[in-house]
Amino acid sequence: RRAPLEAVTAQELASVLGTSTRPVFTYFRTLEEVRAAVVEEAGKIYGRYVERGLSMNPPFKGYGMETIRFAREEPNLFRLLFLRRRDTAEFPPTENHSADIRRAIRDTFSLTDAQADAALSVENGDIRFDHVYFKYHPTAESWNLTDIDLHIESGMTVGILGGTGSAKTTLVSMIPRLYEVNEGGVYVGGRNVKEYTMEALRDGCAMVLQKNTLFSGTIRENLRWGRAEATDQEIEEACRMACADEFIEKMPDGYDTYIEQGGTNVSGGQKQRLCIARALLRRPKVLILDDSTSAVDTATDARIRAALKTALPDATKLIIAQRITSVMDADRIIVLDDGHVVGLGTHEQLMESCSIYREVYESQQEGVSID
Repeated sequence: RRAPLEAVTAQELASVLGTSTRPVFTYFRTLEEVRAAVVEEAGKIYGRYVERGLSMNPPFKGYGMETIRFAREEPNLFRLLFLRRRDTAEFPPTENHSADIRRAIRDTFSLTDAQADAALSVENGDIRFDHVYFKYHPTAESWNLTDIDLHIESGMTVGILGGTGSAKTTLVSMIPRLYEVNEGGVYVGGRNVKEYTMEALRDGCAMVLQKNTLFSGTIRENLRWGRAEATDQEIEEACRMACADEFIEKMPDGYDTYIEQGGTNVSGGQKQRLCIARALLRRPKVLILDDSTSAVDTATDARIRAALKTALPDATKLIIAQRITSVMDADRIIVLDDGHVVGLGTHEQLMESCSIYREVYESQQEGVSID
């Protein structure tokens, strides 16, 4: 079975390529074919934005405005194209802009399986960051992650908090090796992530983003991208854990309900719950939820977390959240600020030792009392 080409052209392209590699690898036989398709399709998408700007404001006045619009409307594609090269001036407006963009994407896909052992698979969810330093562009003056030294035991539930730009997503992106560390090492299951093939590493990790991707097809077909051989009973159980069963059962066709490309005919909260269910079907050793319950109410959020704790006792669960209530019962909470770990401990410990955590908690409590 092959994934539709939209698996490569969807808005959330980065998340599909980064963690849900099974659909892409099913459609394309080799990593090189994936790269070639991404280069071609992303170049076309960005090219349409730039060409629109060029046609509206000749000769090149619209280039900057359309780049900004592209960043707003296609954030993950923008990250692929530009985040490694922070200064967009490196992409001067030229008539050959599509070729420039294709070269930029090729530079982004610099990860290889050169050091990997094809026989290895992820055995457990033990995670260790060994004095990790990372920056998106090698010539940047500051680090995006600075001296990250953490050990997360297999089976733990760990919350990750921090303001916008604190590098929460960057931190967890190191685990499935979406980016390569500049210094230090990242270890999963006791081995450096470079020792696994990309496919083996990402088969052991499941990542659900705030905005994730659904493909055109039935709900059942979408969920089976998590695990193709999943039985109907397993699909229904995963949906119960993700609290998706409650709206699926109200649909006239139930699990055979057709989903439009990108999930445009379901709500944001429904899409998030379907994506969580799909991730659960993979039976991951590491489950990363990147603000992936932001569109559901607090009661549903709590039920999902309780179900994950019961159903995946041996899997390591990393939860990025804006609401402290989403992580306050975690085994450990990591507080990030500008790429530094500024707090580490339980809710009670951080209330005593971390001023940033305490201020966020108190401000959120004030908001609750006002409501």
